[in-house]
Amino acid sequence: MNNRAITTKGKVNFVKIYEVDKKAPNIIFIMTPIGSVSDEYVSGIFKGLINKECNVFAIDFLGIGKSEGSARDINLKNMENSIISLIEFIESEYSNNIHFYGGTGAGGIIGQYLVSLDSIGNRIQSFIQFGVYIKNDSTVLGKTSTLRALHKVLGIVNIFAPGSRVKFTVPEYEGLNSEKEAEWYKSIQEINPVAFDFKVALFKSLLDIFFSKKKNSSIELPKFVIAPKYDRYYYREYINRYYNSINGKKELYWHEGSHISFDWDAEIINTKVLNWVRQISRNM
Repeated sequence: MNNRAITTKGKVNFVKIYEVDKKAPNIIFIMTPIGSVSDEYVSGIFKGLINKECNVFAIDFLGIGKSEGSARDINLKNMENSIISLIEFIESEYSNNIHFYGGTGAGGIIGQYLVSLDSIGNRIQSFIQFGVYIKNDSTVLGKTSTLRALHKVLGIVNIFAPGSRVKFTVPEYEGLNSEKEAEWYKSIQEINPVAFDFKVALFKSLLDIFFSKKKNSSIELPKFVIAPKYDRYYYREYINRYYNSINGKKELYWHEGSHISFDWDAEIINTKVLNWVRQISRNM
């Protein structure tokens, strides 16, 4: 494992690299951008993924974690540019066998948006996502009509105070692992009391994805969708509706777990991820 700095528009992104072999398939990993990919409480997410058969590149976006920049640098265009810079680095030092993995809820949402862009989608072999989104249906974050109105307000606030925070309330949940999940969220907040109070710039960026008027790309990128059966944010009909909208090669893995499975069951999930990457790489 080593750390690498890549430059995006004059500022430096922090990238954590787990290298296996220069000729191995490459996985770009992003997570919900509330901390750094190097934070200790994030380490469990990589279980079963690293030191196996793929090079893994985990990146902090500008203004997030250990990357340079401030809240004013947190926007979709800079996220796009950061991934392009990382792709260019991988292509120059490794190979063009590149896969993109959005490994947590918001990570999956942001990743899904980014791979829909020709600048990124045309340069990777497949996309793996734990979280999904459906345009104009933001029920995974809250009531759509309320968030649409908030989106307009945040657009103004973001001009003057992008670093101010929007309190995000974790949805009530009484399903599988409810007590265990409550303890998990509590433990993260003990480490970082404002972990789930998103910066205005970040929350606006998420809403920009849901309410964007930009047409989706026609790229038929192979997609592997990971969905826990018992998720406090995603109901199954939402996942199925998204999955049924995907054209081209696709696979849906229903995991027998709850939302924090990306941490607790990382080894099981990442074994599925590696199997998918192996399958796609074999057909390149």
